[in-house]
Amino acid sequence: MREIGCSRRTAWRDLEILQAVGFPITNERDGRESRYRLIEGARGLPPIPFTLTELLSLHLGRHLLLPLRATPFGEPIQTALQKITATLAPETKAFLERLNRELSARTIHTKDYSRSLPILQTIQEATGRRVVLEGEYHSFGRDVVGWRRLNPLHIWYQQGGIYLAAFCHRNQDVRTFAVERFRAVRLIDIPFEVPAGFDPDRYLKGSFGLFRGQPVQVALRFSRAVARYIAEREWHPSQVAAPLLTGELDLTLQAPICPELKRWIMSYGKFGGPHA
Repeated sequence: MREIGCSRRTAWRDLEILQAVGFPITNERDGRESRYRLIEGARGLPPIPFTLTELLSLHLGRHLLLPLRATPFGEPIQTALQKITATLAPETKAFLERLNRELSARTIHTKDYSRSLPILQTIQEATGRRVVLEGEYHSFGRDVVGWRRLNPLHIWYQQGGIYLAAFCHRNQDVRTFAVERFRAVRLIDIPFEVPAGFDPDRYLKGSFGLFRGQPVQVALRFSRAVARYIAEREWHPSQVAAPLLTGELDLTLQAPICPELKRWIMSYGKFGGPHA
């Protein structure tokens, strides 16, 4: 009670909930008071003593990672969660199963990687070993297929897809590649050095969505109809929102002018849709 500043009733209720879901907690009478303690040598504890909040987070994480279930990144996480679940007491398992009816997380517009598993594994191996990768890649913008020699630098998951940042030997620059557009890949056992100054966070920060380029200052004004909706979300790390007395909203950000930014702006234009 002193530690977290709660009432005695709240402390009792929380302890009763922990007992009810199977955590090995017992209470003993000491005169007029009950003293709670963990049962020594209790079975049913995970290898790491997860808190109830951590178990809730793992439950949500399982839902969020479902789009990656057919990839070398998603399967190990699902297996680890299954192992953790296997160590829990029956009451705790039942509690987590009830959460499926009460709490979930959903992702939409995700890409299907069920046919790309060997390609993903090869890309991951090349990235981990820092060796050159060759691949047959479909360039979506130009609608052509060609071979690329790449130094794979960083893999990340964004907007329902898996992407690779790699130094392209042909363009002599770091570019972004959508993993599902590789038709074939192979390792070239030649080590490479990461370009001086390359930092994944800085690389991804200089983009709007997946498009990168020279950032410029973009100033937008949103009508009253959508101002509150726009203010609720972070659209770009650099954004600065300024509500106006008219109910409108001014939003400024530093981002490259790219097709994704243009589509986002036009979606709130006069003919942009239901939120216009």
